[in-house]
Amino acid sequence: MDPIFSRRADESFTPPGSPRTYQIAALTLGRRAAFRADVTRLGGTYPSRAHLFDVIRRVVLDISPGNAESLIAIIDQAYEDEAGEDRAIQEQVAEIEAMMATQPPYANLIAARVHHANMLPIVTAAHVLRGWSGPMLPPFRRERDVVPDDLLELLPEAELVAIGNRGLMLMQVGSSAEGNSEPP
Repeated sequence: MDPIFSRRADESFTPPGSPRTYQIAALTLGRRAAFRADVTRLGGTYPSRAHLFDVIRRVVLDISPGNAESLIAIIDQAYEDEAGEDRAIQEQVAEIEAMMATQPPYANLIAARVHHANMLPIVTAAHVLRGWSGPMLPPFRRERDVVPDDLLELLPEAELVAIGNRGLMLMQVGSSAEGNSEPP
């Protein structure tokens, strides 16, 4: 694949198994700012790991099981084990999280994470799409620098997600590519 040197250059992208091809482009600095605002507006914020662990601690204290102290100790250990290297601790935390699933404060955070993760590729696709070709596609259009929802709704969801994920990749420079060439 050829590198995209200009933020205005389009890339042809065909999702796996699709007869359709989409033109997508990396976003300029200003468009990335608008994109991030739309992700927050439409997908909410992604609750951090620290926030998640704080809520788990709070819920454990609220429901006051007899082993609350040991549960908090496990949660604290798991938080310190950010790389997830201690399998036993990670398994214990998974059990605690399963118990927390019905507790509204924790369930709401997980729902926020799921919503954000599901919206991210859709919002990305709306921002990076520049055109398309292939069967069963309506005429392409953009309004206010994004593809409107009524058109996005007509795309197969798997393709929309693939477009969004490719768009996210275009916004990032991989560590292997950093500094490997002079700017054009």
